[in-house]
Amino acid sequence: MTTPDDARAARLHTATERWLVTLAREGDTEAFATLYDRYHRQVFAFVRHRVRNTALAEDFTSETFLRALRRIGTFSCQGRAFGAWLMVIARNIVIDHYKSSPVRREVFPGAVVDSDAYERAVEEQVIEAHAHAALWAAVGRLSPLQQECVTLRFRRGMS
Repeated sequence: MTTPDDARAARLHTATERWLVTLAREGDTEAFATLYDRYHRQVFAFVRHRVRNTALAEDFTSETFLRALRRIGTFSCQGRAFGAWLMVIARNIVIDHYKSSPVRREVFPGAVVDSDAYERAVEEQVIEAHAHAALWAAVGRLSPLQQECVTLRFRRGMS
């Protein structure tokens, strides 16, 4: 047996976006809940991609729908989809977050270090430093005139 509430829920589930917005503007919370069910995953994914933090994305998604509920009376169905309006609200929340954030972490292209390349570079520097130390130890065993010639040639670039 289908109750009137079940029938209404089924109608809301299949209702057009425009009709749901109209009902929500008139204060129908079930209509707004249906809109939430239709769009919350998209809004969450949109926000999550931008903040890269699940808890923050959940908070911002909730804030998006709260603002939409408060301002549903200002939404016009003409020329714009409700989902697009939600994305604008979500984008503004993310922008506000980054504007007000006391610490900004920015990564510039090329700033990310490849750990394998970094380890190889460090290893090469250590080997080179040992080779230089061994070379200059050998130079130290030369006569003073020979040491001066090597120093002038290799440290000062003279020929």
